Amino acid sequence: MTKSVFQLRLDAQLLQQAQQGDQRACKQIYRLYAAPAYSLAKRLLVCPEHARDATQDAFVAAFRKLDKFQDVSPFWSWLKRIVSNSCIDIIRKRKPEASLDSLQGDAHHPRLADTAEQQLLLEQVLKSLDTEDRVVVWLYDVEGFKHREIAKLLGRSISYSKTRLSKARTKLLNADAGLTQPAEKFKAANKL
Repeated sequence: MTKSVFQLRLDAQLLQQAQQGDQRACKQIYRLYAAPAYSLAKRLLVCPEHARDATQDAFVAAFRKLDKFQDVSPFWSWLKRIVSNSCIDIIRKRKPEASLDSLQGDAHHPRLADTAEQQLLLEQVLKSLDTEDRVVVWLYDVEGFKHREIAKLLGRSISYSKTRLSKARTKLLNADAGLTQPAEKFKAANKL
């Protein structure tokens, strides 16, 4: 049985070799974490091509910063943040700035995804959102980022993050046309 990415613990010797520039060690780390990194990028960006670009950029950045990795937290937690940042960089390059004036709504909804089943349902309905809304919802509801962290990643204000989250949730819950049964279950499970 294969271990999940959350159960993987990076071997200290392999990490040390990679930090010293050993290409074989870097390739081995890449092989261990490339699939989950791509999966995260694809969830955030949807487009496979953009997800591949974000994954590649994330590994390049990770290997450049490998000497800064502290082995006190799991390697995947550290890499996941780098992948998320790479996705956000791609979004910034693709999309013009949105105005806060065009965004309204209550930013004080409860968290949407508290269980694994709810997280899977959330992932299914996220595809109806535009990229930046999808990123905010994913980072907040699934990855557990705080609005302060999301705002910093996006180069925006905390209120921007809260507003985008609120608007995205409203879009998700009001999307009558084409709702699948899992989306209906998602609504009921979250009582929104």
